Amino acid sequence: MSEQELKGFPPSTQELIDDMLIPCQLDNIESMICEVLAILKKPKRTNKRACNEAHRFDDWWKAYPKKVGKKAARTIWKRRNLDIIADTIIIDTMERPVVCEKWKAGFIPNPTTYLNGDRWEDDYETNRRTQGGNGQRETPVQRSERIEREELAKSGIHY
Repeated sequence: MSEQELKGFPPSTQELIDDMLIPCQLDNIESMICEVLAILKKPKRTNKRACNEAHRFDDWWKAYPKKVGKKAARTIWKRRNLDIIADTIIIDTMERPVVCEKWKAGFIPNPTTYLNGDRWEDDYETNRRTQGGNGQRETPVQRSERIEREELAKSGIHY
């Protein structure tokens, strides 16, 4: 193989050819070089499918508490190439039910809404009306007991 035929290829091409030639028998050298050159001459293609895969979708789906519309959610995940930020989304999905008052109360958006709306970027909503300012939400039972105590106190009966 002449040096002129190798022009235009990076120096590593020659190393590749040299490495492949060592184990070959001498009578197959010419055909092996032609195969290597044919491979190297092919233009590199970027595979759009490889870029838009949903390898981490199943990890996120396992963590997401509302299991509706999986096919549509997977389509959105692929279209938006969310594998790139999958860790951020998965962490948010695991933290939000613990921190966000709406999620605690059961108001969890559908997975497609969560993905389309970039909900992992939203601030956590906390309940501003808390009993005693201790950061804990007042349950309906606690609220009714508090109201009852306040009404009894107004009428002069202490509970």
